[in-house]
Amino acid sequence: MKKSLPQKERKRLSLFLLILFLGGVAGGIFTEILGLVLEESTFSKILTWGLSLNKSLTLNLAIISITLSKIKITLFSIGGMILAGWLYLKI
Repeated sequence: MKKSLPQKERKRLSLFLLILFLGGVAGGIFTEILGLVLEESTFSKILTWGLSLNKSLTLNLAIISITLSKIKITLFSIGGMILAGWLYLKI
């Protein structure tokens, strides 16, 4: 027997994943701004360091095709996801 999540729990999970994604995006944007503002130093390299995945990911829908060719995960994007998840669980 296959069990599926009730509609209310499915919406909560979708909202939680969306909030985590937006937290990661906010952290990534913060990292890029920080990289522009800070002068070149070891400290700025540590803060703006990220793991880059250069594998192409294509989502082909009937109407539109979306290709992601580079994904960069930074320390602040992970921190943004953790903060967003914590805030979601607190509210």
